[in-house]
Amino acid sequence: MGTLTGSLTAGTAVASSLVAILAGPLSKRLGEKTLLTISLLGVCVMLIPQALVHSANQLFLLRILQGAFAGALLPTANAILGNSTPPETRGKVYGFSASTQAAARIPASPLSAWMVAAISMPSVFILAAIVYGFMGFLVATKANMSKDPIEVQEIESIPISEPDCAKPIL
Repeated sequence: MGTLTGSLTAGTAVASSLVAILAGPLSKRLGEKTLLTISLLGVCVMLIPQALVHSANQLFLLRILQGAFAGALLPTANAILGNSTPPETRGKVYGFSASTQAAARIPASPLSAWMVAAISMPSVFILAAIVYGFMGFLVATKANMSKDPIEVQEIESIPISEPDCAKPIL
């Protein structure tokens, strides 16, 4: 079982890592909102059949496809945060974002374990699909951000002064 679990995790991680490299060029071409929406809804769609698989090979293939969609999530979300935050507060925003992501993972494992024990393994995939689908819907319909990546680039042209801590003391 351990080798199977490791393979499933590795397949997802490798696909996610490869797609993450392409997230920048894809977001410039499609727009950040569009890429984030596609990624969230793609993960949602890939989670649903995982609840119905009959073999480890089927699950492995679906986990790779899920990883491919998930690969653009963090790079795109971080680009959106960076482009919509003044340079002097980006560190705080990135820190808050990372802390929030870590905090969300704390209840996820016990909740998943409880769901498997109390309901079934497929219930975990269905709940995750519902969450990703809902987030995709919110981004598609409620997120207020530039649809044109060129408008976002204008924000990056704000001159950044050298921080006081980088100046010599003498």
